[in-house]
Amino acid sequence: MDIFNGYWWMATYENKVLKCEFNGPSVGAAGAKERTFPAAELVGMAFVLPTLMKNGSITLSTQRGITKLNFRKKDRLEVERLYNLLQGDAPHAFGVAPTGSYETSSSLAKLGKSPSAKPNTQLMMPNDGTTFARGVSYRQGNLERVGCGDHLFVLVAELNNEYDANAVGAHARKNGKDYLIGYLPSGDTKTKLLWQFCLDANETGTDVVISGEIRPYDSGLGADLHLPSSQQIKEAKAQLLS
Repeated sequence: MDIFNGYWWMATYENKVLKCEFNGPSVGAAGAKERTFPAAELVGMAFVLPTLMKNGSITLSTQRGITKLNFRKKDRLEVERLYNLLQGDAPHAFGVAPTGSYETSSSLAKLGKSPSAKPNTQLMMPNDGTTFARGVSYRQGNLERVGCGDHLFVLVAELNNEYDANAVGAHARKNGKDYLIGYLPSGDTKTKLLWQFCLDANETGTDVVISGEIRPYDSGLGADLHLPSSQQIKEAKAQLLS
C-alpha cells in the first residue's frame, strides 16, 4: 500500500474530485506534486486541527493507499471547507479512521471534529425560549445541504479554534450525519458555561443536542438555535458528572 506524508500547498474540488498539490518532506514550492481523490473512491478520512505548536493534517485513504497532508494555521479554513465538501459527497468515508500506520484519535473534543463518530449517548437539552442567532459565524455550504426547516443541532466544544478558543461549534444533524454550520462565540456567560459542559460531555461520549431552525436571512441562510438557560446547563452538568 502506498503511504505518503507531505505538506499541503493548494487544492481544488470540482465534479466530486479533490485535486491536491503538495510538497514532499524535502521538496520546495517549485517541485509541488499533485494527486487526485474522487469522492467515490475514499474509504477513510481524518481531520486534525492545528495547534500553536503543531501543524494540522488531513488524511485521505483509498484502496491505492494513504495520503497525509500537513497544513499550517493560515490554511485551516480552506482545508476545512474542502473537508466539509467531501463530507457531503463521501458519507461512506466521513469520520472513518484511515487504515494504515497513521495515528488517529477518537476524541471529538480534542480534535475539534464534527461529532460524526456517533457517541453512545444523546442528551437532549431543554429550550428556555431563548433563540440564539446573532453573532454566529455561518457556513452557507452546509446550511444549504441541510436545508430550511426544523432540525436537531449537536454542540461541540471548540478547541484550537484560532479565532475563538472557547467557541461552541453547532452541527446540524440530518439523516444520521452532522454538518458544521457555525459557531457560538464565547462572549457571554451562558456560552462559556455551555462550552465547558460540552467539553465534559463530549469526553464522556455524549452528544449535547438542542433544537433549532434553519431559515433565510437577508444575507443568506442562518440558524435560530434554541439554547437552555444557564441554570439548566448547570443542572445537566451536575447530572452528567454524578
